[in-house]
Amino acid sequence: MANTIYNTQSGTDGVEFYDADIDGALVPVVRTVAGTTYTAIKTDRTIVSTNATSAAVTIPANIYPVGTKIDLIQGGAGALTVVAGAGVTITVNATYALGAAARYSQFSIFQRDTNVWVAYGDLALV
Repeated sequence: MANTIYNTQSGTDGVEFYDADIDGALVPVVRTVAGTTYTAIKTDRTIVSTNATSAAVTIPANIYPVGTKIDLIQGGAGALTVVAGAGVTITVNATYALGAAARYSQFSIFQRDTNVWVAYGDLALV
């Protein structure tokens, strides 16, 4: 990745930061979302929810290479959860739920195999 980070406004969703991927295309590394649902796209690496009510981020199948890590941050008052799309498995320790513990909490998911992710970090208790 290039060292230069490009900054642009994305309208109602806030600020997105861009970097160049290995093909030279500009890709977002941080995405701010304000809606109640969002489906992650291939270029997402950090997703920040600013919603006042609950928000769910869906991870779709077959778009990320094994080894991808996505950070999720609950920036708003609404609970932030991550949802496995069709054909996707997201595992977590049985003590925790697939969501942020509280406002300003951050957790991550790591793709350890094709469409198999593990969640870790500041997760909500079950």
